[in-house]
Amino acid sequence: MRIYALIFALAFAALPASAQDAPLAVNPANDQFEFCKHLYRQANAMQDHEQRVQAYQRLIPRLEAYVAKFPNNPNTPAASYYLGECYYQSGAVDQAKRVLSGVVNRFRTGRYVALASNRLGYDAFYNKKYRQAAVHFDRVARLSDTPTERARGRYQEASCYRFAGDNNAAIRAYTTVETSEKAPPVYRENAKLRLGHLYLAKKDLDKAMEKFSALLLPGVAASLRVEATFNCGLIALEQDDTDLAKGYLKSVLLSTEDKHKPRAQAALMNCMFATKDYRGVLDTLKRGAYKGKPSTEAIKYTIAGKSALQLKSYNEAIRYFAKAESQIPLSEEAFTAAYYRLLCFFNVEGVNIPQQVDGFLEVYQKRYPKHTRIHKALLMKAETLFDSGKSREAADAYNQIETSLVGKENIPNLLYKRAWCLSESGDHNGAVRSFTDFINSYPEDPRSSKAIARRGKSYMALGDRGSALRDFDLLIQRFPKDKLAALAWQSSARIKKEDKDYKDMIRRYEQMLKNFPDLMQGTVANAHYWIGWGSYQLKDYAKAIASLDKALTLEPDSYGFQAGMLTVYCSYSMKDKARLQQAVDSILTLGKGDKVQNPIYRWLGVQCFNADEMKSAERYLTLGTTASEPRQTPKSFWKMLGSARVETGKYEEALEAIKNFLDVAEEPFWKAETLLDQAKAYLGLEKLAEAKTSAEEGLQLRPKGSVNSELRMVLGDIAYNQKDYDTAAGLYVVAVELFTDDQKLRPEALLKAYQALEKKGDQEQAKHYLNTLNKEFPNYLKQSAAPDAP
Repeated sequence: MRIYALIFALAFAALPASAQDAPLAVNPANDQFEFCKHLYRQANAMQDHEQRVQAYQRLIPRLEAYVAKFPNNPNTPAASYYLGECYYQSGAVDQAKRVLSGVVNRFRTGRYVALASNRLGYDAFYNKKYRQAAVHFDRVARLSDTPTERARGRYQEASCYRFAGDNNAAIRAYTTVETSEKAPPVYRENAKLRLGHLYLAKKDLDKAMEKFSALLLPGVAASLRVEATFNCGLIALEQDDTDLAKGYLKSVLLSTEDKHKPRAQAALMNCMFATKDYRGVLDTLKRGAYKGKPSTEAIKYTIAGKSALQLKSYNEAIRYFAKAESQIPLSEEAFTAAYYRLLCFFNVEGVNIPQQVDGFLEVYQKRYPKHTRIHKALLMKAETLFDSGKSREAADAYNQIETSLVGKENIPNLLYKRAWCLSESGDHNGAVRSFTDFINSYPEDPRSSKAIARRGKSYMALGDRGSALRDFDLLIQRFPKDKLAALAWQSSARIKKEDKDYKDMIRRYEQMLKNFPDLMQGTVANAHYWIGWGSYQLKDYAKAIASLDKALTLEPDSYGFQAGMLTVYCSYSMKDKARLQQAVDSILTLGKGDKVQNPIYRWLGVQCFNADEMKSAERYLTLGTTASEPRQTPKSFWKMLGSARVETGKYEEALEAIKNFLDVAEEPFWKAETLLDQAKAYLGLEKLAEAKTSAEEGLQLRPKGSVNSELRMVLGDIAYNQKDYDTAAGLYVVAVELFTDDQKLRPEALLKAYQALEKKGDQEQAKHYLNTLNKEFPNYLKQSAAPDAP
């Protein structure tokens, strides 16, 4: 009640003074409807989808209550329609359709019946219930308030019949829209265009032309006018009026609308070809690149190919036939495109496409088994299959060829390709014989270099490296600048590798790189790799690394591991710590660290340890030790690994390494030094009792020098952490007094002595050690940024 009172108060306050003075009429049905309508409009206006759905859902019970309370109120049709829309917009489609159908069935007439029918019509249409949708849109057309809504309803009804395949019903509905004076022009014009298409589908060309022609007016939308113009051109072409057809089709190409230009271009080209205007066909195609559907593109390129062929422009014809065949293989134009494209390639020695040859032979070989074109096509098919690496299929094609039907001019080609095919098929003895016939019979043939190279490869396959090397050297001698000479250099280098003549192998690879600077990147990388490999075999490690680096740079994916491992071996052999570290890290990045031998890791770890690079030392020594079988690793590496782990803060792991050393260690000094590391590790883990035990055991071994002083320092740190500042100070002072020459340990001991004495309360002694520290090591405190406690 308070909400309603507030609403009424706000409504009253918004009225002008004259309205406020008027007598109040109690009309709860109207007031509640206005409130519901207000909420409905608010929901419609919400931008956030989730909030909008929630608003519709909140409104549903209010509208249901209103309809139930005021079933006969004049506002009930609107409220019922709003209720159906709320259900629809909130996703309850079935409930929405039930409510909206109720609006239609109960109220029969009026604006909201039309609106409900419109929603039901669109829902049926999207569910492909076209006839049902047509019934709803018919009701929209009859009951809507405005001419625009009535025209839209009738147009949608016609579209539903068209989708349902009922062209006669669609024609009747479209005609109603077209002839309605009150319908907006946009609906009348679109209806006229649809009528044109429907009459064209019924083969009633005159009526179709009538409808399309009626749209060729300046006031008609450009998209409709151009579509109508295009269809007029097609009808004129169908009626053999080529001049009229050209006019319409050219108008389409000159328009600003692109949609119909591809088909208009194809139709215009066909019209010109029929009148033998071949140059006009090509000019029309070149004048505009209007890409259409594959079927349209196939027609255009086929017509263009035929025109170029008539003009003996073979290269141009090849391009067009290739494009035509690739659009829709084995289409009606495929035979012409396929064969004449092959013929053009034959005349200009172009590149053949296997799919074109296969398609042509599949369709026409049985029909014309003795036709010369079939056997020339078979020859081209065999060559094409060979070029694609399908040697066995190519051999089958060669066996079908009757030599008398291909012409003498084609025999060299036949011999050459047949030999090559035999080589690829694995019949290398036959290949050698065929290549020899070709080389001896046609020494000036431009393919001689290929034949020599291929024969050399066949010799290699037969294991006759001597004959193969002679062929490769012959190729280099006769055709030094031919690209195949690069292959000869490469292949001969591989022969030398097999012969373990690494020096000559390297020479041949280097000569190849020098003579052919533009080789493919993979080939260059391969050459550098083998130069590096050979140099490694010859123990020329510096040269090996330089070549391997080039291979890695060019093809890291191909040579990352192999070249990386060789670089590891070379660097290790040279004892080049920095280069070895880089190479090992690269192998680790590849996830192949297990391929590096333990001695290499150990050597590298030791070098890093000696260089005080503890993080790296710990990493490599870890990789070089055998945690599962500790005694397989020399004890000195366990000792060093323990120290490195302590330095890098890996205390738990340090204790494991230290244990492995102490289990087998006998020398007192090394044990003492390792016990120092153990004490530091325990101290780092805050295991003070264990740390103290280790430090005391270390001192019992009576070590000398820095080990002794560091053990005392550790004991001091333990006492300090236990707040036994007196004991800590005593240990620190001993370290200061006994080890005056240890420039690394002394300043630390002075500082800790100062800190412990200060904590103890002996300010005078504390100041003495602080002054000593500042005097002997004036920059220590600034550089160390030491904490207040150990």
